[in-house]
Amino acid sequence: MAKWTCVFVLLFSGLFSCGEKEDIQSSRGSIEIYLTDAPAAFDEVNIDLRNVLINFTDSENSGWQSLDEVEAGQIDLLNLYGGIEKFLGSSLIESEKITGFMLVLGNDNYLVKEGMEYPLFAPGAQQSGLKIMLNKPTAISQDFEYILDFDAMASIQYDQQNDQYKLIPVLRAFERGSGGSLRGTILQKDVFTYVSIIKGADTINTITNSDGYFFMGGLAAGNYVLSVSPDRKYQKLMLDDINITAGNNIDLGVISLSEKPNTGTIAGKIVPASVSTTILLANDLDTINTINGQNGDFLFEQIEPGIYDLLIIPEVNSNYENKIISEVEVIAGDTTDLGVIQINKLNRTGQLIGKVAPASVDTRVAAILDSDTTFTTTQNNGDFYFEQLEEGSYTLWFDPIEPTDYLEGFLYDVKVNEGKTTDIGNIKLSKK
Repeated sequence: MAKWTCVFVLLFSGLFSCGEKEDIQSSRGSIEIYLTDAPAAFDEVNIDLRNVLINFTDSENSGWQSLDEVEAGQIDLLNLYGGIEKFLGSSLIESEKITGFMLVLGNDNYLVKEGMEYPLFAPGAQQSGLKIMLNKPTAISQDFEYILDFDAMASIQYDQQNDQYKLIPVLRAFERGSGGSLRGTILQKDVFTYVSIIKGADTINTITNSDGYFFMGGLAAGNYVLSVSPDRKYQKLMLDDINITAGNNIDLGVISLSEKPNTGTIAGKIVPASVSTTILLANDLDTINTINGQNGDFLFEQIEPGIYDLLIIPEVNSNYENKIISEVEVIAGDTTDLGVIQINKLNRTGQLIGKVAPASVDTRVAAILDSDTTFTTTQNNGDFYFEQLEEGSYTLWFDPIEPTDYLEGFLYDVKVNEGKTTDIGNIKLSKK
């Protein structure tokens, strides 16, 4: 009888232990992970998702475990924008802290640009995974949803040296319902529009969907600037002082874009600025002229869109060449900034020759024109010469080097003319 009693007690004890585990299991919350994306200037950005992991430990290097229900395969990130999400997997919560998430990618990553497919090299994601660290306290008995926001545009870099595209991931993770959110609708829904929200050095991007709608969630509290950048036909729009607070969901409503003006502007700067110039802007139909300001700046406003040639004409006797800049495009509503334009001096040169006596004195000769100085030295017979001196009126400086018992001398207003040789004859040095 005692034997049967013992067996009964052990069996009962085992059943109790199993029930206790089920109660503990059922009291644990769960976490679900979703993926969304910001836009990129490509047709497709496909990642080869192999696994999604979560970490509840205190270590970033160990303790990673796979989520349940992970569907491995390719995901086109550019399909996940404007509030569209993809479920990645789930897990029961195992501790009161979530250390982070990890995406593990395979080798078949690629992007499509203008109909052409290019491999997308993602070394970090293939070797050690893409880690998004949180280190966030978590209630073990509650359910959570987290969004992984993958910024495809910021994540893709072109390696010119190796002629390949690289995936250097830019991701952020936020709990659904945390922080604040921002949404709105662009009235011109057929207009391809980038939407960015900016706080200091941080920028979060998205694009509008086919209905003109945009959404950005998980925004930290603070003051933001919203930038709306439509295609060429419409003007860029900036909205300042958008105050995001935790739990505050701001709806900007319908935003109407303004068309750009039907004329454009051309700007630039002539260097050296001290040279007065006339600037002509011409095409087959019209010629417009202006002059540069004191600092070299020039501006053409209200110019009809089209392709123009720009002719820069320095003032007479400035010794600077004309310059032509061809195929300057004027776009309605935009400013074409030509930047700094360097004009060159005319190649108006002549020669200058002479002879220093006594010839035994090694002499340095300087030809000075305004702020420019050109040097030469005498030969054994005392001869000296300058080739390709700019046309102008020079001061010559004679500086005896050896022996040193001769005085330096000057000769003023020596004319050099284009294409001619000026012979100043014999220059006699005086002893000290």
